Amino acid sequence: MSHSTNAAKQVRAARAGLVGQQHEIRSNNPRLPTVHQGIGLSKAPKYPINNQPHPSIFDHKHESNLAQIKAKVPDVTENFQYFGYDSKETVPEDLPFIGCKFKIVDNEDDSLVLKKKQLMSIKIAGGTTSQDIADCTHLICKNRSSSEYVEAQKLGIRCVTFFWVNDVLLQNRLSYPWKALHFPVPFTKEDGPLSGHRVSLTQLVGRERIEMIQMLNRLGAKYTDYFDSKCFLLVCGQIGGEKLERAIEWKTSIANCQLISDLYLSGNKDLKTLLTQSKYQLFGKGDNLRLKSYALIRDLMWPWTKPLTIEQSKALDETTDIQPNGLIKTDSVTTDASLDENEFKLEDKEGEEKFSLSLIHSLLNQRKRQGRPLFNNYIFFVTPSVRARVTNVKEMIESAGGCITTKKPPSKMQLIQMRAEKKKFVVVTCEDDLHLCSTLSRAHVDIVNVEFIISGIIRQHIDFETHRIIQQKTSPLTPAQNNDLALKRAAPPSSTQPQVTKRIRFDETAG
Repeated sequence: MSHSTNAAKQVRAARAGLVGQQHEIRSNNPRLPTVHQGIGLSKAPKYPINNQPHPSIFDHKHESNLAQIKAKVPDVTENFQYFGYDSKETVPEDLPFIGCKFKIVDNEDDSLVLKKKQLMSIKIAGGTTSQDIADCTHLICKNRSSSEYVEAQKLGIRCVTFFWVNDVLLQNRLSYPWKALHFPVPFTKEDGPLSGHRVSLTQLVGRERIEMIQMLNRLGAKYTDYFDSKCFLLVCGQIGGEKLERAIEWKTSIANCQLISDLYLSGNKDLKTLLTQSKYQLFGKGDNLRLKSYALIRDLMWPWTKPLTIEQSKALDETTDIQPNGLIKTDSVTTDASLDENEFKLEDKEGEEKFSLSLIHSLLNQRKRQGRPLFNNYIFFVTPSVRARVTNVKEMIESAGGCITTKKPPSKMQLIQMRAEKKKFVVVTCEDDLHLCSTLSRAHVDIVNVEFIISGIIRQHIDFETHRIIQQKTSPLTPAQNNDLALKRAAPPSSTQPQVTKRIRFDETAG
């Protein structure tokens, strides 16, 4: 009896093992879970929330079919709670900084005009400034190397950047920082973790793309809008696109936006190790720049664990620059007459000295044109890298009366037509895009840098010589050619001489 029972148990055990082996489907990817479909194993094994395996874009199984790549970003829980204002406080509408006192440092390189705008943006939103750091609620700084930053950390003062100020003003509500750009960096401008590396972006648009470029520039990277095999890194907002396919083909390093945020916050230069971490190859939808963890900046976030409190009456009294009715008493109102505008000329002595210009002369140059815009009848082609770095170049050109085309340079026939219509075609480029301008240079097109636009508008004067990148070269004439030219100039015009049409050498593929 006992022998038959044992035999039956062995048979059942063997059958169960066989069923388990037959229905166990193992993935070629060691990171992916084993899927069980056998009898008694209807559910897959459960993994901890923060330890779920995710497919990587570097898996061989997925390289051939990018459309099948799907990844979920794991949820990262924080053990700390952060605050803006105390929930019990009643914050007046349109005054998100009421009760906040700011000290601004690290802005020595900013122009006087920018400094005034910075102060005005704070005061209009209800905030005030102070030179006594002990009396402040916030320190605005660019990096963590200043003595003011060290003192602020000791006193538990919130340290932020003007990127945070701008974002708070945009949402009209004070909140604790949620982007890497909102924090001062732990490195200098010359010592960024990506110094000397070429980096490109894909699947990032609008404000996310602009802010990512700003972070890359601060990290010392050489950002390029186009992508080639010489790029060190491709930063992806989402999976997909031709750039990603080429990056896999060329074995270029690929990472998500979290890598850039972590480099920005930590200053870690061990790129070789960081690029092997799987968390930087996870891609999902949503806000790519919103921080998912504050583990790298616990010290900076500690002051935000306590909510801000305000005294309404005191805060409103200190905000003397705000006038409820929106009216400002001017000299014209006082005299009850419109005064001569020449007595109120715009002056910025510090800015004029720094940039070697005179605002009075600029205004006079503008008046001499009698209302005609600076770039009237000018057509500009702006190359990709310039558009990425100077995001408002289109607005600057159009505000000065110029037209801009960003799709492609004009063809040979289009250039001839422009010249016939007395229109001037100009290419605005930079060193990174010079290879795109070789054909246009041979077509005798003016190729300048973006300073041509900025300096021209500030001075109200067009200066090709100073800002031309590629000089229009002409071949020197031989002595015999010089003699022939002198004879032609001395000879009277002949009606029998055939007319010579000047042809422009131009690459037809550019059109």
